[in-house]
Amino acid sequence: MSGWALFLLIAFVLGIVISNIMLLKHSAKMKLPESVMRVIEEKKMKASLENESKEKEAKKKPTDK
Repeated sequence: MSGWALFLLIAFVLGIVISNIMLLKHSAKMKLPESVMRVIEEKKMKASLENESKEKEAKKKPTDK
């Protein structure tokens, strides 16, 4: 492989990596809409309630009814 082709390949790969890192940083600063945040909170609450009920059932003794 010639020197120029190798140089262009390395530059291309570095460009992709750097642009992906920049895109990731930019998307991390974006704010989610309130409706999406509400749905996320509802799912978290539902999951925590399910975990609590599973823990209560796990703590019951076999003789309890």
